[in-house]
This record gives sequence, structure tokens and C-alpha cells, in this order.
Amino acid sequence: MKVRLQGTPGIAHISLLYCSNISPAWTSPIGCITVADIVKDTEVNPESVFQLLTNILNEDLLYALALNIHKLPFESRKDAQVIFSTAFRYKPAGQSEPQVLQHVVQYRPDIIIALCRGYDRRESAMPCGGILREALKYDAIAALLLYDEPMEDGKSVDLANVNPDVPSSGNGVFWKFFGWIDKGAFEVSADAFNTFRVRRQVSTVGRLG
Repeated sequence: MKVRLQGTPGIAHISLLYCSNISPAWTSPIGCITVADIVKDTEVNPESVFQLLTNILNEDLLYALALNIHKLPFESRKDAQVIFSTAFRYKPAGQSEPQVLQHVVQYRPDIIIALCRGYDRRESAMPCGGILREALKYDAIAALLLYDEPMEDGKSVDLANVNPDVPSSGNGVFWKFFGWIDKGAFEVSADAFNTFRVRRQVSTVGRLG
């Protein structure tokens, strides 16, 4: 798979070029990919689905989309949301959790932080919010958001080393939701509030202060 940003005046497009034996191919506003076959319940080989999502993760495509979703045209932002939602729903045969969940928690928690920061822009607020609400069905993703803290090396928090008894600094992305809800444009505020309350009953909230 090859990922590239193609800039035109005022618009940036993300092209996804995926070469494999997977068939049939589907051409969307963001390139040639077979994710739509999965979403539309087109009959596909489970091994091919696994291979496709593995390549998406190996190429760090989800992080690239999370960072650049605000640059995409409206229809392409919807396609990006479909890619994320499909990834968070797909569970390989014999697995109890999605393939993408382990990848995000262990290797790329920055994806969740980048999606949260999508609320900084009106263009990306709703697609990022939709993705976050799908991801936040998993406690590990909620913990990434709740325990996020600015690190000196610029890396995201490692859940394995989190001490829940240490009070939050109040500088993590979780606390930015209050600003997005209170000061954002109406549609940004409403969507941020919907995402915020998805995990309002997570027990770890009580350990933050």
C-alpha cells in the first residue's frame, strides 16, 4: 500500500493505493480500496480482509487519516470515517477483540489523541466524533483518553505504566473536552458533548482528580 497527500489549491486529497489479489476493487473519492466491500457486506475472503487491515496498520494509514481528515473534501471525510469504523468493528476469526485495538493501545495511542484534536476544527469535528464514539466502546481506548498527559519526549501515555492514584495535571486531552463543549461552535459543542458522555460512567473518571 502506498499513501500520499496530493495537494491542490485549497484542497488536499489522500490517495490509498492498494495492490493485491483482493477482488472486486472499489474506487472511492480517496482511491482504490476494498474497505467498501466489507462495509456493504459484500462476500469477501476473511483472510483478504485481515490482510487489508494489516496493511492499513503497517502503513500507519489510520494515523495519517486522523491528522489530515480536516483537509479532505466532505465525501472523503465520510469515507475516512468508514475506514476507521470498519477497522474498530472487525474481529479476526477466533479473536475476541478487533485487530486494530491492540495496535492502537500498544503502538499508536497517538491516533486517539489526534482524533480528539479533530474538535479543534469544524471540518473534522463530526467525522472524528463518530470514530471516537465507535472506539470508546472499548475500555482501553477510554483509558487512553482519560489518562493522557503531556510527555517530555512527546510520546503518548503508556497504559502499562499508569498510576491511577496520581492526580491528573489537567493538561491532557480529556480536559480539553470542556473547552470544546463550552466554547466551540454549536455543531462542534454538541458532537463533543455526545462523545464525552459515551464514557461518563467509566469508573476511572473518579480517579482523575
